[in-house]
Amino acid sequence: MLPANVALRSELAELDIDISDLQTRLAEKQAQRGQLQQQLDSITYHVLSLPPEIVSKIFILCLPTWSRPLDSIDLKHAPLLVSHICSQWRRIALSTPALWKDSLDICMCLRRKQATNITETWVARAQSCPLSVKIQGPMDLVKRAGVSEVFRHVALGVQSLELDIFEEDLVKMPEPLEFPLLRKLTMCVCGGDEVELLDDLVQTFDDVPQLSQVVLDHLPAHAIALPWEQLQKFTGKFYLLDKCLDALRFMPNLVECAFSMLETVVAENYEIFSHPHIRTLTLFQSMDFKDEEDAQVDIPRSAQLLAFITLPNLETLELLDIEDCNAEILASFLSRGSPPLKRLVLRPHFDHGQAELLLSTAPLLQPQFTDLEIHFPSKDFVSRFFERFGCDSGFLPGLQKLSVICRKHWSKEASRDDLLDAAALPLASRWDLHGDNKLRVFRAIAVERQRSKRKTPVPLQRLRQEGMDVVIGSRRPRAYGEFCPPEYRDSSSSSEI
Repeated sequence: MLPANVALRSELAELDIDISDLQTRLAEKQAQRGQLQQQLDSITYHVLSLPPEIVSKIFILCLPTWSRPLDSIDLKHAPLLVSHICSQWRRIALSTPALWKDSLDICMCLRRKQATNITETWVARAQSCPLSVKIQGPMDLVKRAGVSEVFRHVALGVQSLELDIFEEDLVKMPEPLEFPLLRKLTMCVCGGDEVELLDDLVQTFDDVPQLSQVVLDHLPAHAIALPWEQLQKFTGKFYLLDKCLDALRFMPNLVECAFSMLETVVAENYEIFSHPHIRTLTLFQSMDFKDEEDAQVDIPRSAQLLAFITLPNLETLELLDIEDCNAEILASFLSRGSPPLKRLVLRPHFDHGQAELLLSTAPLLQPQFTDLEIHFPSKDFVSRFFERFGCDSGFLPGLQKLSVICRKHWSKEASRDDLLDAAALPLASRWDLHGDNKLRVFRAIAVERQRSKRKTPVPLQRLRQEGMDVVIGSRRPRAYGEFCPPEYRDSSSSSEI
């Protein structure tokens, strides 16, 4: 019995020694940690010493400039990212309403409770700031009551609302709500162009006293109840001719409009419609698919609309990436209404007779025509245009600003160097001929990945010294290509050489 007690006491003694050693080492580590913590606490984080209002502005600059693919719950991007760094930044983020006003994307494929909670949180954090909200379908998982609840949360504070939904979601749209601040409404409805017989299907936006701008994508105007008479800006995408004309009739006070129009078989009973107030018309390309298997692209025939409308007060005409505009259509449109056109933008899908289009219609442009913008001209165009521009003072006599954007995607397209070679001497000749009524601005911009190192031609250097605003610059091509609808076009800055 005695030897067993001795052995146990010996083991306990050894454990006591080990514990004592560990306690000593723990104390040393704690002391070492304390010293390191003191050193860390003595370091000043300059970013944490910035005034909260400066940090708020930095946070706002961190907001993504692209649309989120799904919803606002994304910890990889602001505003949620900056609110999860530290407690101080979170307090600043939550007290910065402007950080939350433009970032609310609601994915209705979430459950009702999730969608409602997200909406409540964002609206509360935005406080009194007007909201920009995007609501995405499909709404399969949410009943109509849940959809109405989400809309009610944003209705009083939303200034810009974008709906990206499906045709079957239209029946879940809420009853009329009050949207006192809503100025812009965008509705993209997949399959909405099939809604042919359901007039005023959507009644939600009956009370929108400040609404002035509407964009409808694949949704005819007759399918939604709106205060059409107060609208000033309208964009219709994937419209047939009759839908374009219907939309124009709905909006007698329209000032700006844009259409991408699908090719229409014209009936004999179509009459020319005159709109007295439109000052800006944009006809542009959208992409559609005839067959999902072979993905054949259908390019709208938007210029067809010009044959059926008269715009006696039109000041700006933009023809963007369409392939069916020819000199006959444009000349007929200009001669029929004799609009006081001041600005013309030509950006062809390809160079389908661009030179003939402009050269033949130039005599129809009134003396007040001052601004011409040409995109992606051919070598033939720049040669013929500037040859005439330099020697004929009666050709576009009132032109004050000429902008030419070049690229080199096809062998026939003019590069910026081709443009400068063709333009330098004619511009100088025109400057010397024209007296006081001179071209004031010339912009030559290249869409290129690397900046050209070519020097400004000597004649253009002289014109710059004598007072012409000569800009020779470049910008990178957009990642998604050069074709985009008007409301998505950016004002990309160009770098001057």
